[in-house]
Amino acid sequence: MWKKHYLLGALIVLLALSLPGYASAVGWAKYVTVDGSFSFHYPQGWTVTETESGFMIHEPDTFEQLWMVVLPYQDHWTAEEHAQFFLSVIQEDNPEMQATAWAYAKDSVFFELLYGNGQDRAEGMGLVLKDSQFEQALWFHYLTPSDAYIAERAETILEGFVNSLATGATSMPPEGRTAVSEPLDRMERIDRNADAFLFILEFALGTPLSLWEETMVLTELKGAWTDYSDAELAPYDDYPGIVEAIMYLADQTELAELQEVLASSLWEWIEESDSDDPIVNPIHVHMLKADRRLVDGVIPLTERAATAYAEFLAYAELLEQEASATPDMIERNVVEEIKDQLIQAWTQFGEEEQEQIAALPAVWTTLRRVMRHGDSSDQDFARNTGRQAASKKEPAASDGGSAGEPMSWIAHQNMLWSNQQTFNHYMWCRGYYATPFGY
Repeated sequence: MWKKHYLLGALIVLLALSLPGYASAVGWAKYVTVDGSFSFHYPQGWTVTETESGFMIHEPDTFEQLWMVVLPYQDHWTAEEHAQFFLSVIQEDNPEMQATAWAYAKDSVFFELLYGNGQDRAEGMGLVLKDSQFEQALWFHYLTPSDAYIAERAETILEGFVNSLATGATSMPPEGRTAVSEPLDRMERIDRNADAFLFILEFALGTPLSLWEETMVLTELKGAWTDYSDAELAPYDDYPGIVEAIMYLADQTELAELQEVLASSLWEWIEESDSDDPIVNPIHVHMLKADRRLVDGVIPLTERAATAYAEFLAYAELLEQEASATPDMIERNVVEEIKDQLIQAWTQFGEEEQEQIAALPAVWTTLRRVMRHGDSSDQDFARNTGRQAASKKEPAASDGGSAGEPMSWIAHQNMLWSNQQTFNHYMWCRGYYATPFGY
């Protein structure tokens, strides 16, 4: 489904962007044995340890490991029997090590490895080669923590390592294996592209998503991309560059035209996609509900404004309880309760107060971006903005209501202060003056 992104295609055509694909910085290093009898290549930056029976090569930051072990050779054994023998040796000290999905070929056997459970679980793959001519059998395996396991990376490293073995110092770098994605780099890549996708999505929608919609979309999107190969991820590396192009497109007419075309493409994509898809569904619901009126009036209360208001206030209250709280710690039932209170009290607010609440989605979205992308000083600012709002909440009656009303503290000057401070600190000074949301 995600491989036919109408959204990305439309953007690339309209903006005529041609950005370079992602290339990993990881290459291969050469190792020659002390006696100079043979050599091999391994991922650069890893540590090579020579043992009595072979080599153990590991990456200290990601806990990835490669093994090459010279097995006791038995001429009447098959490659699988050699593999089963060494597996039993490993299991004497590590009984949780299991080999599955055995695949056989002449004088070789391939298998997948599983070790441990829960947070200690590791995954990998192994290979045993039997060489009757030289009367030797070799065990190779790659293993890494399960949460960082990428099948394509495992195959790339294991195949490249095995094929690079050579006599003397003649080992050559594996052909076509000069770029191998680090798991840590890969997750940063996915996070960066998913955040950019979210920006483009909200641009096409013309309205920011709620915290819950945003979290759901990002979670599902990152989960799907985690299983993609490097080649499958490559098209999405254009997203951050597209975001920059949108943000710095100064002509408001061009921005409006681009948003209109993207919105049309998004509707087309929604209509052709499965409505129950975990990514499609919240986007579709948002498109249908965002401007739904909860309370009519000269300034109506919309679903979008009420949700932003409730999430912002819930976060402000959370900060009173925990100074380092982040928006993803907000409880949904609290948001719904505050939203219900706002609906009941809406008609009691003055026109200026209603206008400020109606503008709150822009502020709340910006504060969330500050928390996600800003440095420590930016994040402190966002939290202080929330605390300032919470500190204004007093059980005193306003002109139009009684003590204890929700957001009785949201007088015009207080809300204006939050708006202005947010704009000044993070948007205007950081190039957000031309966002598609008009703020």
